[in-house]
Amino acid sequence: MVNIMTYFDSGVIALYLVVTIAVGIFAGRDVKTMSEFAVGKKDFMTLTLVMTIFATYVDGEMILNDTMNFYKSGTGYLLPLLSMPISMFIYSFLASKVTRFKDAISVGDIIGNLYGEKAKMFTGISGLLISASFVGAQFKALSFIFDYFYGIDNISGIFLSSVILITYSAFGGVRAVTWTDTVQFFILMCAIPIVTSVAVGKQGGVIEIFHKLPANKLTIFPEDKITAFKYLAYFIAVAVPLCSPPMIQRMLMTKDSEKSKNAYWIAAMISFPIILIECLSGISANLYQTNVDPNNIFLYLIDVSMPSGLKGFAVAGIIAVIMSTADSFMN
Repeated sequence: MVNIMTYFDSGVIALYLVVTIAVGIFAGRDVKTMSEFAVGKKDFMTLTLVMTIFATYVDGEMILNDTMNFYKSGTGYLLPLLSMPISMFIYSFLASKVTRFKDAISVGDIIGNLYGEKAKMFTGISGLLISASFVGAQFKALSFIFDYFYGIDNISGIFLSSVILITYSAFGGVRAVTWTDTVQFFILMCAIPIVTSVAVGKQGGVIEIFHKLPANKLTIFPEDKITAFKYLAYFIAVAVPLCSPPMIQRMLMTKDSEKSKNAYWIAAMISFPIILIECLSGISANLYQTNVDPNNIFLYLIDVSMPSGLKGFAVAGIIAVIMSTADSFMN
């Protein structure tokens, strides 16, 4: 089913995309060297680092997939998601070690400095494969949004997404990515809570939702041993930092190890309320009468609960979440 957007909503989304491209191109206009393209001039403020770290870490999978899992599993899904802030805390300790490689512009440079050229080449190839996988996944997530609200087929949706991202990230380097991440951070931090607030409010508020939901949706510790094992495996896998290229790149974007460490600490703290907001979105969706695909449950909440204007802003928020991760891995 295609959920038609009003012209006003579509205008809000188009405005967001135009602003994103303009900010990216403007921010990256003075990039002249490979070092500036990769890590800028290493003069980013702590607040800027926090925003680009968080916007990169929070991706389409986290919002769309995690909301779906809360919808299906209830509050018990909170336990595996606590791995996210733990991973960020561990990253903060790694940051003080990484920033001492003053001339490095990538994780490959660091590994090459420690273990030689062959290790550097292997790291570079691995990083390319990881990044390509993440970019592809984000493009696919964007295609879901275009399909759900506009009926655009997947191939066309992916093509449109890639053109927008390549336009600014390929030419402006990390400065373009960072400043667009800043814009996207503010949008996602407003849009996601607004969607949850409206969706929860239409069901009578948080207390009313907890009264209406069945007990199995409010159980923190799963009784099923297989589910408990899956949650434990997920927790361990995510809690151990992947040391992905953009996460290490953020550490190299400053010469100050304390600034880098603090940025990851703050990003970790911000993740707690976002996880709770996702939880409320997911469990509140159980009270809506719907036969929608669970994969699209957050998009469904936007569609049925948001008024015109705010719906466009909310969709722009989801696009911002996805683009902020895709452009970072692309860079």
